[in-house]
Amino acid sequence: MIRIQKYLGVDAKHLFPSEETRKMVVAANVAAALASGGLAMAAVINPGLLLPERDEVTPAVKFYAKYFAARSLPLSMMVVVLVLLGSNNWLGAFLILSGLVQAADALILASYRNQAQSLAPAAAATVHLVSAWWLLHGRSRPWRD
Repeated sequence: MIRIQKYLGVDAKHLFPSEETRKMVVAANVAAALASGGLAMAAVINPGLLLPERDEVTPAVKFYAKYFAARSLPLSMMVVVLVLLGSNNWLGAFLILSGLVQAADALILASYRNQAQSLAPAAAATVHLVSAWWLLHGRSRPWRD
């Protein structure tokens, strides 16, 4: 990983004020991305997960589950890769993108009175957007040195 970080011009130890904080931010973002990707995979296998209990799984729901996975899986994978590499050149922008997508998912679910399912994407959006803000506006910004 050190070779990759040097190749990208990144020294991840400068991104965070302490090692404990770095580990917490990395773990929160990786967990949020893996949960999103995992839900997308589960929805392809069982599209009923995307619906309130009483609704029927139709061909349209199956199509939506695949569409959701086609968007969610690449976003989730890139967040995990960029967080683990410590690539601050792309990470801040990608966390903003992923956070906005998660926020949109949460709003859509909440608008359909599916508040319970809207909590996970709302939490993921919060983690990604707060991390991006902190990364881009924090005390340590090695890309501007």
